[in-house]
Amino acid sequence: MKVIKPIPPSEEALNGLWVLEAASFSDPWSKESLANYLSNPLCRSAGVCIHGVWAAYGLLQAIAGEGEILRLAVLPSFRRKGLGEAVLSALMSEKDLSAVFLEVRAHNKAAISLYEKAGFVSCGLRPHYYQNPEEDALLMRSFR
Repeated sequence: MKVIKPIPPSEEALNGLWVLEAASFSDPWSKESLANYLSNPLCRSAGVCIHGVWAAYGLLQAIAGEGEILRLAVLPSFRRKGLGEAVLSALMSEKDLSAVFLEVRAHNKAAISLYEKAGFVSCGLRPHYYQNPEEDALLMRSFR
């Protein structure tokens, strides 16, 4: 059973999230960046910890009734088990958001499919946005 919960800005959680970051992104955030976002009152976190391992997590920043998904990651060994969908759903459950936006690598078909399933639609492109490797970012939005 997966339990979605807010992530504490503890050293233990930061260590686990950094492992998840490094396994999921070519440009992982530092522990300091993660700590800053987890401690930011404008940010909401949701994660799944299985047997002491952070298997999935997400961060959403909310400002003036709109949200932006800053991060959504699932450890490779836990993918295709519904964890990404569950974390995204937890982040999107906030009632005070009229719209949520995100950026995703244009060739990340699995993530794009997940976001479309959650009601996101494409709304633009940022050429050469990502590095390592260089790639366009697809902009997506969900109105609520």
